[in-house]
Amino acid sequence: MRTEEQIKSEVSRQVIDSMKTTLNEELTQVEKEFEETYKNKLEQELQYSLELAESGLQHNSSKTLKVENKKLMQQLDSIRVEKMKVENKLKTLNEFENI
Repeated sequence: MRTEEQIKSEVSRQVIDSMKTTLNEELTQVEKEFEETYKNKLEQELQYSLELAESGLQHNSSKTLKVENKKLMQQLDSIRVEKMKVENKLKTLNEFENI
């Protein structure tokens, strides 16, 4: 028969493993979101370059592009912050595990 300490240790291990799995999945999702947003930003910049090369960029589309680019940069910043939060949670969990 297992002791109370063994049971506590086993349950703690299961909870920590479950939390790690959840946080790693969340981190993977955040990284995918970042990649997709960054890809969209690059595509937008490429399209801007092509338009400029083809016909010269009109003032209106330049302004629109700047607004869209700013939105994408804000999204990227938000995703970076979210990624840091998840990484910090994982770090805290790892530190707790090592106590």
